[in-house]
Amino acid sequence: MKYELDESTATYFKTPTQSRTLCRIKALKDFADIKAGDLGGYIEDYRNLSHDGNCWIYDNAKVMGSASVKGDAKIKNEAIVSQKATVYDGAIVKDHATVSGGATVRVMALISENATIDRAAICSGNAHIKGHAHITEQAHVADEARIEGKATISGHAKLKDSVRIKDKAIVTEHANLKGRATIQDKANIKGYALIGGNTTIKGNVTIDGSTIITSDAVIASDYDYMVIKNIYGETMAYTTSNKLWNVNYLNRTSKDLIAKGYEESQAKGQIYEQCVAFAESQFKAQEHQNPKYEWLSDDTVTVNNVTLRRIRALKDFGTIKKGTLGGYIESNNNLSHSGTA
Repeated sequence: MKYELDESTATYFKTPTQSRTLCRIKALKDFADIKAGDLGGYIEDYRNLSHDGNCWIYDNAKVMGSASVKGDAKIKNEAIVSQKATVYDGAIVKDHATVSGGATVRVMALISENATIDRAAICSGNAHIKGHAHITEQAHVADEARIEGKATISGHAKLKDSVRIKDKAIVTEHANLKGRATIQDKANIKGYALIGGNTTIKGNVTIDGSTIITSDAVIASDYDYMVIKNIYGETMAYTTSNKLWNVNYLNRTSKDLIAKGYEESQAKGQIYEQCVAFAESQFKAQEHQNPKYEWLSDDTVTVNNVTLRRIRALKDFGTIKKGTLGGYIESNNNLSHSGTA
């Protein structure tokens, strides 16, 4: 045995959902950074902390119910692990974070600040969950993923690689995020959407269905992308910031997409042409209905006998905020109203 319960420290612990009598643990031998005689945090009984490995409960942290801490895991500060949750390998739960339900935290995952992991959620790899982030239901966050702010990951969502979810963003249902994708503000990714690459989705945008965006797109509003389902059952996603189509997991320009269609068949090439033409017509109409900048008639410069007028943003897009002054242009042909240019 590497520790014992110090029954002289018995404490009645009550939450809105459970009441438990907990005791501090006391080390019986040296291991890792623990010395014999050191007092640790609180557990309900011996099933909560393994006698194998270097796992330990520090400070005022609490582990109770059928929860278990194994391997080299560490529970620190005021963190709480309860119900049937499991924390093992080299995972760390600290600060005021909570892990409950049947949740699993493993490998080198770090759960900190006021983050909550519950239900059947899994956090693994080097994932870091912090702030007031909530990982719940059967969501799985892995690799180098970072979840912060008040973000919520739920349903059967899967996040891996170096994705970053922050602010009040939501990723749910069967959404799949990978690469270095960033979801922020109040963006909502759901359905069977697949987001990857260096894509950034922000604002109040909702991406759902079977949409696939794996380029370096920036989507800040519903005017920044279009999704078309063609007669072949393919989901075609076009993003204005980089002027690329994603069809069958591949990113292509409009010209390359049409050429690829004709390589397969005359009919498919024509369908792609029609889809591209439709998207272009919709975005042109949008430019008139929802311009992103205006000209300032009282702020002009003359270059080579050509009069240029300064532009001012009429809305937020990309890294530009509404009201921001830009440079000078001669006409609308110099700067598109679509995309984030």
